[in-house]
Amino acid sequence: MHVAGKTCVLCRQHINGNRDGAFCDRCDSPVHISCVEAGPPPETKDPCKRCGASRRARRAQERKAEQAEAAENRAAGRPEVFGGLVLVAAGLTGACGLMAMMGGNLMMFPTILIAIGIGLIARGSQKMKGSDPGE
Repeated sequence: MHVAGKTCVLCRQHINGNRDGAFCDRCDSPVHISCVEAGPPPETKDPCKRCGASRRARRAQERKAEQAEAAENRAAGRPEVFGGLVLVAAGLTGACGLMAMMGGNLMMFPTILIAIGIGLIARGSQKMKGSDPGE
């Protein structure tokens, strides 16, 4: 993960490049290297022993990371749900066509499509909720 583009938890300024900042190896907070060298602000309560970030700033950073992860999970689940819906629709269409043409003798293939589609919908829905059953 790149620190460029993040906000320094000490000075609250934008970190322009990876050479300007780093993630604290103790609390994972993004910080300017120059801010760490200067030390924590005097009003900091319970600072990280490595970078000087306040507990409040560290918690805010954790919440931000959790929100980003949840957004990624929702985005990852959408294609699976869509693909599942397509397979269910194809299976239902195939089932109707086979029943009309052959009286339902070859229903296994559409049934498999529907079952796989339902599985994809369920997995994608779980990813979008943030709990992937496949992991």
